[in-house]
Amino acid sequence: SSSSSSSSSSSSSSREEALGESHRVYYGEVVGADGRALDEALAIPMLAPRSYTREDVVEVHAHGGGVCAQRVLERCLELGARLADPGEFTLRAFLNGRLDLSQAEAVAQLVASRTPAAADAALAGLGGELQAAVAALRREALD
Repeated sequence: SSSSSSSSSSSSSSREEALGESHRVYYGEVVGADGRALDEALAIPMLAPRSYTREDVVEVHAHGGGVCAQRVLERCLELGARLADPGEFTLRAFLNGRLDLSQAEAVAQLVASRTPAAADAALAGLGGELQAAVAALRREALD
């Protein structure tokens, strides 16, 4: 039992060495393969399970505008990152138990919202209100 906790501890430690401390903001320069500065950026590692997907994730924030963001994105892709598919983060959150199906559907509705009222309704679903109502009805039906 002690060996599993020490391997878990060393695994966490090596993840932090590779990705940085979870939820800490790091400032730096993004450089191209030739060493030339492309932009200044912020990187925010979010280590599992403390992320939306419950997986290790790093957010990179670059300056707005097409050129800066595009150059940083292209450099990330050169280094092995890939673009997420539409809905991929919500799917991963669902598969990892972070969201139930009604909450995952509420995220899709929130993203597709075109009015404040639609966004409010989706946010209510994301908060688990539908799940709580269904659970109450289930308990009532079983009693």
